[in-house]
Amino acid sequence: MTTQKSRKLYELILHVRPLFKHLAHKVEVELEGTGVTIPMRAIMEQLSFHGSLTVPEVARRLLLKRQSVQPVLDKLHEMELVERQVNPAHKKSWVFRLTPQGEAVLASIKGREHSVLDEISEEYSEEDINTAINVLAKLDQDFAQFYSWRDES
Repeated sequence: MTTQKSRKLYELILHVRPLFKHLAHKVEVELEGTGVTIPMRAIMEQLSFHGSLTVPEVARRLLLKRQSVQPVLDKLHEMELVERQVNPAHKKSWVFRLTPQGEAVLASIKGREHSVLDEISEEYSEEDINTAINVLAKLDQDFAQFYSWRDES
């Protein structure tokens, strides 16, 4: 039997996909003229948050296969937005990190994104935002147990 709470939770989940699509479109608009794509931005953000990462580490954090991450990192390296260093734990692989130019490009992109968020945030109380963060984080954690794909790297 479906409970009222599970129906409400489902209603919340129904909002996630269109929200994701709207966010992706807005990010795409903000990336115009930068030469950076949405996948590049996502990888750059991970490197910004976590410092140096290997391809498999980036892939795990973004729930992607390493084979889809490697060409994006190669392109970022070609654009001089990331640098690669020999991985002391695995001599045949690289560790990637943002270059100063990459940090500056990402800061500029995030600055544009935050100007929109600053405007929108006025509509919400801090309590509402914190509740939303907690609920979505918990849903992510609860559903992660059903996510069986693992990168074999």
